[in-house]
Amino acid sequence: MSSDQPNMTHQIPAPIGGIPLPLDFAPSILFSILYAAVFIVIAWRVYRPDSRCFLLVGSVIGALERVVFFALRAYAAQHEGLRANRELQVYFQTTLAAGFITHAQLVLDLLRSLLAHPRARPSSTPAIATSSDIELNPRSAPGTEPDYPQLRYYVRQACGLPGLVMLGAVVLGIDGSHAALVRGIWYASAGIALGMLVWIGAVVGWAVCRVPRVPRWPIVWLASMGTLAAIVAIYRLGVLHCSTPLGGLESTASCSGNTPGEKAEFWIFHVAPEFLIAALLAAVNARQMFGTGLWGDIKGKDPKPVK
Repeated sequence: MSSDQPNMTHQIPAPIGGIPLPLDFAPSILFSILYAAVFIVIAWRVYRPDSRCFLLVGSVIGALERVVFFALRAYAAQHEGLRANRELQVYFQTTLAAGFITHAQLVLDLLRSLLAHPRARPSSTPAIATSSDIELNPRSAPGTEPDYPQLRYYVRQACGLPGLVMLGAVVLGIDGSHAALVRGIWYASAGIALGMLVWIGAVVGWAVCRVPRVPRWPIVWLASMGTLAAIVAIYRLGVLHCSTPLGGLESTASCSGNTPGEKAEFWIFHVAPEFLIAALLAAVNARQMFGTGLWGDIKGKDPKPVK
């Protein structure tokens, strides 16, 4: 079959969010402007010495990419010839698949920095060692509350998984002859990310119950960001069963991603949560709130004390 003839026999996974249609124009412009504001704020925080943290560089690039993404989506929504453009759809679907995974990894990196930050402090009263204190830090110095170096080691092990999750990032193309592979990649990507976010939730719950003196507000902030990323993962898993003909991307049938209701679900459960994550990150000084320092926590374990 020639490339200029519509292929209505091969079924492919329906594009997440459908193709850009006129009703996508207004929300695309809105989110392009909102992400431009987020980009300016996060870039300003990276520039300022008191808030500079290189963990945020990816967020700066991601926010700028989303400005371009939504600008292109708005442009395509107004130009019929671009709506089903294959190269543009490959870009749209790839960046949508990878964006929320990047957010999930950042949440894990910030959680690691927060929980692995040393918290020993002088004690005005003689410390009464509990069984958990002895277990976690049997050599705490007299006159100080425990610093829990062993616990920080466990935290680093529990949070050292982002690289594995990024193996599930989606690098896909829209090709009817490989539809099963594309769908499998999408399912694996969303499933791995959701599993990671459940793990983050378990670590957060454990930290609240077991880690002494962890500030509660940063924990709430990270839990909120993780929950928003999980909403995106669940939404993606819920729509991946939908298929559409390779030559019928403009179909407005049910499960095409192009009906008004499906468009609304995309903007509410995919786009809005991702933006709220970026906005939550821009709203605070991550370096101060999460104790990241300049690079975040990159040590495998605490250095041995000098004797």
